[in-house]
Amino acid sequence: MRALKTIGINLNEAGRRHAEKVLIIEDNRTNKVMLTDILMANGYETRAAADGEEGLRIIREWCPAVVLLDIVMPGLSGISVCQEIRKMALERRPAVIAVSIKDDKGTVVDALTNGADDFVSKPVNAAELIARERTIAAAHARRDPQAPSRHEPPRPSLRSPGHRYSRAV
Repeated sequence: MRALKTIGINLNEAGRRHAEKVLIIEDNRTNKVMLTDILMANGYETRAAADGEEGLRIIREWCPAVVLLDIVMPGLSGISVCQEIRKMALERRPAVIAVSIKDDKGTVVDALTNGADDFVSKPVNAAELIARERTIAAAHARRDPQAPSRHEPPRPSLRSPGHRYSRAV
């Protein structure tokens, strides 16, 4: 717990406890422990999976509100896990926050267009992670409960919204 205090997060923010269930899918044991400690210190109920296959099984059985998903993993990649989550027949699809050491624009866009709701770069900043989790969980909770569980994220447009084409005369 000492490490958590040194990074400046408020471990008991106004005594508020969170009921959200968060699944961590991360192959690196150190990262998994760190993410678990951050979330548990802020009142979240957590479970962890060492790979994508185990993560998908836990999603079916435990129905987490949020999934923290490492993108670069052996076996089933985080991108593949995002795609599988989109295909799952779930009563409510969990929000997915992709987590990766690879933070180039291509990786971020790939994660977001394949089902991730947000992206956090490693090394993870605890305060940023908690803020993003709260924002994503709140937005997810506001969605229509009758909406289909198979989330189809919008595909990015290659044209900017204000771009106009001109014709040569």
